[in-house]
Amino acid sequence: MIELPTADPLIPLYLNVHYLLGLDDEGTHLAVRTSTFRVQSARDALDGWFHYDFERNKAGYPEAHLQVLARHDEAEQTMRGLSRRRKRKQFGELHFPVGGRRFRPALEDLIQFLVDEELVVPKDGWEKELERSRREFREIQLRAAIRRDPDVAKQALEDLFRR
Repeated sequence: MIELPTADPLIPLYLNVHYLLGLDDEGTHLAVRTSTFRVQSARDALDGWFHYDFERNKAGYPEAHLQVLARHDEAEQTMRGLSRRRKRKQFGELHFPVGGRRFRPALEDLIQFLVDEELVVPKDGWEKELERSRREFREIQLRAAIRRDPDVAKQALEDLFRR
């Protein structure tokens, strides 16, 4: 069940984070099955501004994607002319690919965005902790990529040590 925030004038922006964990395809490592990072204002009841989603083994659109929940009249008019579907998509229904299973944005990347765009005020020392956590996420992804394709990893190491 999703708990929706109530409008609070002291909290103008929300970052909703949802993870569903399970075992990987081999049943040996803990893996993210789905994740959603949603940014919304206090007045947004359901949709928010945008969200990053990851849905393992998703068919029909990219596993890792961004949806910008906005209207874009020119884009929607162009899409109406191009689409062969009965139900025409709105701009906010587009799933923009963002790096795939292994190279998708981390929660830390979204937090960095919110700070850089001055949408939140960070606490002292935030950068060090954020970078530590981002490095840990990327290491986990690298280890998983190596497990999935050890021949490429071996070749990369051989190339590195041949220099």
